[in-house]
Amino acid sequence: MDQTTFVLIKPDAMKLGLADMILERFRQEGLTVLRSKKVRVEKEKILAHYDDVLKRLNKDYLTQAILDEFLDQDVMIFVLTEANQDPITHVRTIIGATDPAKAAPTSLRGQFIHDTLEASIIEKRWLRNLIHASDSPEAVKKETELWFGR
Repeated sequence: MDQTTFVLIKPDAMKLGLADMILERFRQEGLTVLRSKKVRVEKEKILAHYDDVLKRLNKDYLTQAILDEFLDQDVMIFVLTEANQDPITHVRTIIGATDPAKAAPTSLRGQFIHDTLEASIIEKRWLRNLIHASDSPEAVKKETELWFGR
């Protein structure tokens, strides 16, 4: 079986109408959608999704920042694969660096986002960077089960 990756198109991308374009870019790059659905974000699910980030960064404002950005917003979730390739690395290259200010200009974040990690920290809000993509096989498993169930 080919390896998979999990992708979540965030509310900022949904509000900008970029979901279809993002999905098309993945397809053009050779990725195949195995599962997808539109989801309205619930508190418990988004906090579970970002639990590792909350613990690692340990900033008092982050829980509320996540809720302000995601709660009751629509997101699109996908499981993607790519024959004989590493879709985790490939997708993360396509979307670009977490901080859009450092993303390659040809990446999705480099093309469409004008937010910066520095600004989000100063303003004590969540970084608006279009997309979440799993960074490891363990994260793919955890996030796929969280959002799609077993």
